[in-house]
Amino acid sequence: MGVKPIASSDGRGQNSFPRYLDASLTQGIVSVGRLGDPSLEAMLVQQPDLILLGGFYTEQALEKLSAIAPVVVTYTMRDDWKVSFANIAKLLGRQTECDAFMQKYNAQLDSVRKLIGEHINDTVSIIRWNPKGPMFMYNTVFASKVIADIGLKRPEHQDKGGAPHSPILSLESLDQLDGDWIFMGTLLTEGEAVDQMQAATSTPAFAALKGVKSNHLVAVDGSRWTSLGGPIAAMQVLEDVAKAMGHKHE
Repeated sequence: MGVKPIASSDGRGQNSFPRYLDASLTQGIVSVGRLGDPSLEAMLVQQPDLILLGGFYTEQALEKLSAIAPVVVTYTMRDDWKVSFANIAKLLGRQTECDAFMQKYNAQLDSVRKLIGEHINDTVSIIRWNPKGPMFMYNTVFASKVIADIGLKRPEHQDKGGAPHSPILSLESLDQLDGDWIFMGTLLTEGEAVDQMQAATSTPAFAALKGVKSNHLVAVDGSRWTSLGGPIAAMQVLEDVAKAMGHKHE
């Protein structure tokens, strides 16, 4: 929308901004710490005129942040990313820019639907691998909303609201990861979660999954697919789907 924040929290489970954001976009923006638990001292140093808050916060945190600058809650955890985007656009007087982006997004949706063709009726499983094992995302998570916008379906047991994701699954329950397509990733690019995922994917139980046998296992950026996201991440998810399920679109 043409407005650059002076500071922001880090990505979920990361020690920096979400890794799907190009460095050129975050240059000059100061990190104020963990998502849901920002450093009040770091925020005081920045002397913001306005604080945008959403998702992870407590009433106690809201009270403390309000002592620094006016706070506006732009979304709740169950809201579609488009709700937050529209709320911020209205707040900042950027409705024209918001409308222009949504036109671009809807045009890209149409493009992806045409590219994936007969796969439009396939089910898509969204998986995050953690150090202690895998979990699948429910339909309230960001990428699930983008998948729904395309018209793709989720496996029945994953197509539920409430919690953002399942409990961590044991290796004996890998069948719950299955779908016609499996989009799977980790929040970080290296570490225990990556090691555990690589070890598990070499097991016979994992190889027996329908999505794996069909060569429909897709490695994705877990910070984009299994956490919070906005307009930039939404366009990248569309690109991931187009590359995996169709032909790369222009």
